[in-house]
Amino acid sequence: MIYKRQRKFFNEAYKTGEHGWPAERPTKSVVRFLKEIKKEKPKGKILDIGCGEGRHTIFFAENGYNAYGFDMELLAIRQAKKFTKVKGIKKNIHFFIGNILSLPFSKNIFDIAIDYGCLHHIKKSDLKIYIENVSMVLKEGSFFVLSVFSTKFKHYDHFFTKKDIRQLFKKAFNVLKVEEEKSGLHVFYHCLMQVKTDR
Repeated sequence: MIYKRQRKFFNEAYKTGEHGWPAERPTKSVVRFLKEIKKEKPKGKILDIGCGEGRHTIFFAENGYNAYGFDMELLAIRQAKKFTKVKGIKKNIHFFIGNILSLPFSKNIFDIAIDYGCLHHIKKSDLKIYIENVSMVLKEGSFFVLSVFSTKFKHYDHFFTKKDIRQLFKKAFNVLKVEEEKSGLHVFYHCLMQVKTDR
């Protein structure tokens, strides 16, 4: 399912370029978590959920991973491909139009997944599908990097607490770290998880 309100918002944001988040550089939390992930997964396939203009997909490709990024917004994917060309990346990076609620992948094919700012746009009724799909495409022992709005960000209608995060993901993931960070007007929880071997 494509969410009409969200799609309209992001279409306008990418059209004007006035979206309020950095388009090209990776966030500090993702850079920090990658250093830890590399100790166990120095290479492999990574899935960037709701990749936007591809800053994290590109970052992982630059670090030697086979990177796949998808977004529901065509303008974002076009921009991501443009940034990829500008940076001279010619292999191990793939962008496509997609939806986390209906993934075109088989089971157990990714070593890492990242979601920077997608989950808090998912309806509560679709959270189960979201978690099942993320878990499905990841191998046992794989890593999941998640950033979502904290309850301290009062300018939005969908927030998460640390307890919410642990409760939502406890069946399939071990939550290794949950860090809170303020970024401009936003307050995020940055989470590092690992897929359970007995899920």
